[in-house]
Amino acid sequence: MERKKSLKDLLVHTILIACSIIFLSSSYTKKSEWKLLEEKQQEYYLYKIVETPSEYENFKGEFVCRFLGRRNFAAYFTKSYEKKILKSLAKGDFEIRTGTGRKEYILVPPTFEDFSFTKEELNYIWDILSENYAGFDEMEEKGFSKAKLLKIKNGSDFYRLFDKCINDGHFAIRVKNFYYDQGHAVDPGTFISEDSQNTYFEKQTSNAYYIRFTNCRSQEYFKNFANAVLDASKKDFIILDARSNHGGDDAPISQFRKYLNTTGYKGTVICLQDNWSFSSGELWHIFGTKDVRIKCLLVGTHSGGLQRFDSYEYDNEELNIHIAAGLYQRDGIGILPDNWLGELKGYEPQIWATTDNMKETLEGLGVDLGDIVFK
Repeated sequence: MERKKSLKDLLVHTILIACSIIFLSSSYTKKSEWKLLEEKQQEYYLYKIVETPSEYENFKGEFVCRFLGRRNFAAYFTKSYEKKILKSLAKGDFEIRTGTGRKEYILVPPTFEDFSFTKEELNYIWDILSENYAGFDEMEEKGFSKAKLLKIKNGSDFYRLFDKCINDGHFAIRVKNFYYDQGHAVDPGTFISEDSQNTYFEKQTSNAYYIRFTNCRSQEYFKNFANAVLDASKKDFIILDARSNHGGDDAPISQFRKYLNTTGYKGTVICLQDNWSFSSGELWHIFGTKDVRIKCLLVGTHSGGLQRFDSYEYDNEELNIHIAAGLYQRDGIGILPDNWLGELKGYEPQIWATTDNMKETLEGLGVDLGDIVFK
């Protein structure tokens, strides 16, 4: 009798242990699930992360973001998507991107939202591209046609067709809250500059003239850049810092270069770039052409690679459509230099450096930077 009781007690004990394990396991799983807090703000929805699997705990309290094209993102959604976002997170169907301040964000895919297009919207896009876009013939050679465009039903269809037929970093389309553009390669360990997109200033040191400009559109850039060459040309080094410069107008840079060429500048022009230096912010195509006799060094990472086309913009307020599609292209006519790796691949630097080690890299070249800070 005693033996039977012992076996019975053992069986009960085993069952209790098993139940405890199952309970603890389910509790752990529950704690490891994603949980969101949906917040409605006017016509948009925000999704704050309140619970995560253990490996993503640093995202608690942050908002899930969506792509605005492939280069930009935002934390708002146009519809209620809580269940769909949770499903996407649970499947691991998301990306982690670094924004300004090196802060990381979780993004659901570019085609996540349920966008649809009307025939009127698609016909307008066809008319603009077929009548104005410099790359339209190339699109047709790759299979683009009106029939295929009009068959587009959703965002996934749009991306699939245009990704096949477009190789142009300037190209972008927005239809209401749907965005399309093309992404660019990002070198590991690199980060966008923390300087604002309106930064412009000049500094002189014992042997260098430093110009920091984060766009080629600002009033300060147009007013001061070309004139700065008068003092800059007296220095052994000219530092043109176009890290995270999204471009604009080449004219002041061309005037700067022309003066150095004409006066026979004997020093060194050092152009700084990173993965977010786009278009006119990629200075090498100005200082690297074969007719230039200036000694130039390209320092940084690969640039963004928006070089083949210019950017011309079309807006239809009634349809709420914005299109950026260039009127001319630069490749094939001898302007782009040999170190251009291709659209969205950019220019390869002669000296590799990131923002983190830029100061020591330049000082290693003999540049006196004084109190200049790179961020």
